[in-house]
Amino acid sequence: MNGVVAAAAGAMGDLDAAKGRPSQVQSPIFAHPQFEHLEAEGAQRVGPALQRFRDAIEPDGPQP
Repeated sequence: MNGVVAAAAGAMGDLDAAKGRPSQVQSPIFAHPQFEHLEAEGAQRVGPALQRFRDAIEPDGPQP
């Protein structure tokens, strides 16, 4: 479950970074010593659902 949470939190943070703004995402998962590993594991595990999540939180709509 930590991997799914890390993937979702990472996706939200990445959206802020792509927009050139400081991340508004706050979560204890970022302090996990293996956050990057968990994020990658979660992204691989939930694949298409994570893309739908990214599309849903993108204020300008889905990106190609």
